[in-house]
Amino acid sequence: MRYLLWQKFSDSALRQRLLATGDAILVEGNTRHDCIFGRCHCSKCGGTGLNWLGVLLMEIRQECQAEDAAMAVAGGRLRDAY
Repeated sequence: MRYLLWQKFSDSALRQRLLATGDAILVEGNTRHDCIFGRCHCSKCGGTGLNWLGVLLMEIRQECQAEDAAMAVAGGRLRDAY
């Protein structure tokens, strides 16, 4: 799942949408009893779940933010060299 999400967010438009979430906590909310990749909010489950999709998205977002920061630093170094 992690690999597939990384591939998905290698698309620049999707990456920008993910980065636009800032530091928000991401939750895959649902009512279909998915308590592994999300949190089910049906009356039976009551908002329980591991939210692995949200966790993975937040990890990938953090990696993208780190990559962008490193590129900005490297870009600054290249400009300073000229």
